[in-house]
Amino acid sequence: MTAPIAVRRLNAADADFARHLDHLLSWESVSDDGVNQRVLEIIQAVRERGDAALVELTRRFDGLEVACMADLILPRERLELALERISPEQRRALEVAAERVRSYHEKQKQDSWTYTEA
Repeated sequence: MTAPIAVRRLNAADADFARHLDHLLSWESVSDDGVNQRVLEIIQAVRERGDAALVELTRRFDGLEVACMADLILPRERLELALERISPEQRRALEVAAERVRSYHEKQKQDSWTYTEA
């Protein structure tokens, strides 16, 4: 099982917000060929082995023991219950985040993947 990752919250009202944000955004300056190579290996494993690779990677990186992809699918009832249990502020934050992601990726969609030669 992998060690839990500590998630740090930033508050734009904090005096040192800009410094902390700059530190987080400096990820690319420390990225190296080793990291990129590992990412390429993961992508290749998924391309070659599909769901079996995803199950293995879920075990390795998330520490979650699953037998197959079906074990990773959450039933709608469980998702709705989780949504009901969060605060209105948390729900609104999730809705705003989802809309931002949706809006960003809508701009990436292609009109068509077809090509007609002249």
